[in-house]
Amino acid sequence: MFTAMCINGFFMAVTTCLTVCYLFSVPDAFYRYNFPLLEKLYTALAVTMYGIGVALVIIHIIANFYLVWLIELGTISVTFLFYLLDFLPRWRTSEPQ
Repeated sequence: MFTAMCINGFFMAVTTCLTVCYLFSVPDAFYRYNFPLLEKLYTALAVTMYGIGVALVIIHIIANFYLVWLIELGTISVTFLFYLLDFLPRWRTSEPQ
């Protein structure tokens, strides 16, 4: 439930808000705020939370084996890898804004 409700729900809501902000060009209007830094911190938080989620699912699989846990482990691992692939290039490029 932690991964389904807390992690996925939170990041779905924040990603939707960021998408709407970019749709309406909010970063261009509010130039005082450092949106690339915000995105960098957001993806770092997502990688950390999904990493914790993967660890929790693995612990539950070891404790009691159910097929449902393998499905959840697969989906959360794929999401973790996508956020990690998004995070690494952002972290390596440090453009002063």
